[in-house]
Amino acid sequence: MIRMLGAKFSRRSLRRTIAVTAAALLSAGGTFMVSPSAVADGPPAASASTVATGLGVQQVRSEIVILVDTSYSMSIGQNGLYPGVLAELPIFLSALSKQAPQDTVAIIEFSATAREIYNGPPNVHAVKGLPRDATGAGSDIGAAFQQAIATLTTAAEGIQVGGVLLLSDGLVWAPGDPAFGSYGAPGWNLLHAEINSLPIKVTGYGLQLSTNKILTNDLSVALGAVFGTHVMI
Repeated sequence: MIRMLGAKFSRRSLRRTIAVTAAALLSAGGTFMVSPSAVADGPPAASASTVATGLGVQQVRSEIVILVDTSYSMSIGQNGLYPGVLAELPIFLSALSKQAPQDTVAIIEFSATAREIYNGPPNVHAVKGLPRDATGAGSDIGAAFQQAIATLTTAAEGIQVGGVLLLSDGLVWAPGDPAFGSYGAPGWNLLHAEINSLPIKVTGYGLQLSTNKILTNDLSVALGAVFGTHVMI
């Protein structure tokens, strides 16, 4: 399914929000929320390193799972969201590698299926396994969440908090997957139960890549189907 909304986003805005997301994912105390209007209208955001240092993230071991949507609706020729994600992820990983090298980062690429392409310390080269453009047929977000839970289940000893960051337009298109083809399918309730049974607290984060309300709502619905606590940034 193709959804053409012409929804572009500013790389500067994405860089600001990713910097704050890094700190939010690594903060063990409470829910860290960011107002989109504050990002857009307030003073320039502090750098990722400044925010991370202020929160003392070096003292918190975290497992961060990044879900990257490579379905066709994210592509250059459609909603145009994927190029910016691909450009800014290395910056995000570079900040983490300097401020929180003790953490673990997993990157999962998904379209019709999901696969983990990296799992290890924050590393700017972790994005090398991602395609240069999004061309996947289908968008099985449920399968991506399932892979994220499998990753978090095997988190290393000493991990104190987990975060799942969804980089997607939020469109679910998985007609061939009976578990996640619709939000009435049985797989979503099972994912919710599995998240709640993990020994660490896991929060879902959705980064709003577009100002389009349809895409933002889709992203929130996808996160809300799985996570008891989720944050839209």
